[in-house]
Formats: sequence, structure tokens, C-alpha cells
Amino acid sequence: MGSEENKDEKKDFGGFDVEGAYGGRKTLAEKTAENPLVPIGIGGGALAVLLALGGYRKKDPNMKPSVYVIHTRLMAQGLVIGAMFATMAMQLFKNIRKEIQSRKND
Repeated sequence: MGSEENKDEKKDFGGFDVEGAYGGRKTLAEKTAENPLVPIGIGGGALAVLLALGGYRKKDPNMKPSVYVIHTRLMAQGLVIGAMFATMAMQLFKNIRKEIQSRKND
């Protein structure tokens, strides 16, 4: 009896949903349907990591590794800010377009 009742309940360990942790593909598909910039962001992050690794070999031999890491971090932060700005602009455009259509229908 007790185990049947626990099957229906979600297991929550400190705010971490254990069952949801294994549904990554479904979550990514839902996020992609809600916001098409999600896969672009994932691909951009992977590309930034690959460029950072490839660029490390081609860097100036006199440059300290810590300076290269700082430059790489700044590049990554710039990409994040750019992605946030693009998402904000896209949402703003959607909201304005939705408001204009609702005014036309009234």
C-alpha cells in the first residue's frame, strides 16, 4: 500500500526533481518549442568552447595562460550578453506584434 502511494508522488530532494532529471530530451524539445533560441545558444556555447581550445594552440607564445583565459572569459561573457539581448529583443517584438494584432481585432 505504501509503495503504491509513493509512486504517484514526485520525489523531491532539496528542490531537485529526481524524475525530471532523466527527461532531458523532452525538456529540450519543450524549451525549443517555447523559445527557438535555446538550440542556437547551446550550439554557440559549444562553438565558443571549441574555438577557445583551438585558439589556445595558436596564441602568441609570449602570452601568459592566465591572460588567454581572461580573454576567453570575456569572449564568453560577450556571447552571453549578446544572446540575452537578442532574446529580449525577440520577446519585445513578439509582444508588440501581439498587441498590434489585438488592437486590430477590437
